[in-house]
Amino acid sequence: MSLRPHLERLAAPLVLVFAVVCVFGRSTSFDFVVWDDLRSVASNPFLDPPTLRSLGHFWSHSSENYYVPVTYSIWWGVALVSRQVFGGLEPGLFHAANVLLHALTVLLVFRWLCLLLENRSAAFAGALLFALHPLHVESVCWITELRGLSSAALGFGALVLVLRGRRWSALLLFALALLAKSSAVAFAALVLVQEIGWQRRSLREALALYLPWIVLALCAVGITRWTQIEVEARWTTPLLERPLVACDALGFYLRKVVWPASLCAEYGRNPQLVATSLALWPTALALALALGSAFAFPERRRALCALAFFAAALLPVLGLVPFGYQEKSTVADRYAYVALCGAALAAALCVLRFGRPALAAVLVLSLAGGALSFAQSAHWRDTRALFERVLEINPNSITAHTNLGVFALQSRDLEGACEHFTRALELDPKERAVLSNLGAVECELGRFEAGIAHLREALERNPRSTFVRQNLVDALSSAGQLEAAEASARELAELAPTSPAALLPLARVLRLRGERTQAAELLQRILALSPGWKPALAELEALGVH
Repeated sequence: MSLRPHLERLAAPLVLVFAVVCVFGRSTSFDFVVWDDLRSVASNPFLDPPTLRSLGHFWSHSSENYYVPVTYSIWWGVALVSRQVFGGLEPGLFHAANVLLHALTVLLVFRWLCLLLENRSAAFAGALLFALHPLHVESVCWITELRGLSSAALGFGALVLVLRGRRWSALLLFALALLAKSSAVAFAALVLVQEIGWQRRSLREALALYLPWIVLALCAVGITRWTQIEVEARWTTPLLERPLVACDALGFYLRKVVWPASLCAEYGRNPQLVATSLALWPTALALALALGSAFAFPERRRALCALAFFAAALLPVLGLVPFGYQEKSTVADRYAYVALCGAALAAALCVLRFGRPALAAVLVLSLAGGALSFAQSAHWRDTRALFERVLEINPNSITAHTNLGVFALQSRDLEGACEHFTRALELDPKERAVLSNLGAVECELGRFEAGIAHLREALERNPRSTFVRQNLVDALSSAGQLEAAEASARELAELAPTSPAALLPLARVLRLRGERTQAAELLQRILALSPGWKPALAELEALGVH
């Protein structure tokens, strides 16, 4: 039996994986970044060390106000391997997980395009464009965004299974995608576009077949809202302005797909800025060109489907419904990850319609995109590089100044940290996290009165913030106000009685107050929740217990 047909079938997938590794493989040498990587992974007591109890915790509790147990289960597995091989949490291994998940998603997009178009050359061209596009750099190089990568892989797997007639298996994958990241609700819209627009089912038939998808999506939205800590919105987009914000976001993504220049981690394009901006002609032009191109394409229906896939994937994050990160920016590169399947389909349709010239053009554009992605990925090598890049594009980024301040604080550059936090507070005097961080730095510099005042103000604005209260407990302890520190630490423990990080400050204060028995009992409780957690073991050692 000849092996040639099998090798020919494997050639395209192998080339796609090779391309992904060549462009994004360098990220395995990158570090954790301050922006969520530390609290989600590197400093997470339920991952260092990973135990069966901590794995169960991820499925029975929300983490960082999100219920995404599939994502945390993947991190748990990576952490288990990392502890066995490296003795700790190695960032390169977590980056490698992102690269592998992206490669898997690329293969699923390739399979999806093959089933839609029944042409492997066109599908390969579209998948290569998807694989290497610079908009994917944030998703692949940011450890925390494994949430989006895992949900995308499961979601595209579900779309493939639908095309193969395995609807119940597809429903299971969709449910898992929702448990990886709630924005996977977009796949409910994508499956309807696929069935109504591409497969030409009637609306009634499609809704009847995929009603379970819609129900699961609504449940995911409800769970997400329930697990979020409710905070007072400082800016709520008026209902009549939301379509304008959504059109602006859609136009932004269309422009970045065609011309992926000046990419960064935070654009500061919030609804308030969009609503007061007069420079909306680029958005209008991008939308008009996209619609005009679709209508002018010889196979208009299929071209419109490609545009519909693009728009449907972005529905949860266009601003029609407010979401948390929108306060900083409605747009982010990671939000376009799934949406680029529409661009991939459009490219594949061009190859299918215009043949080899179009194939050559798409391959050249894909490789050029890969070169840009390779260069762009360097900005994610560490916290300083990442946010210095943000300040180049968005000089007024509160996120950049805040994270550079945290990075400076970790590097013991206290004055540098104070400068960044002060600048962030100038940009937004109401920013709670900045108030907390500035207060912590001032206490480190010995300015206890000003520091504690900032921390108390931050706590008044968000009484349920465990992060702010942890900083306040540390500040009061350092200032010698141990009675006040204990009171605040007990309130923190009541807020999160199953969180080792929330219980540890109380154990430390009890030790400082000489209440050794209570401190030891609390530390044993903490270690029961997270056996082998290093900060708790260090506190036991400081207590003189071995």
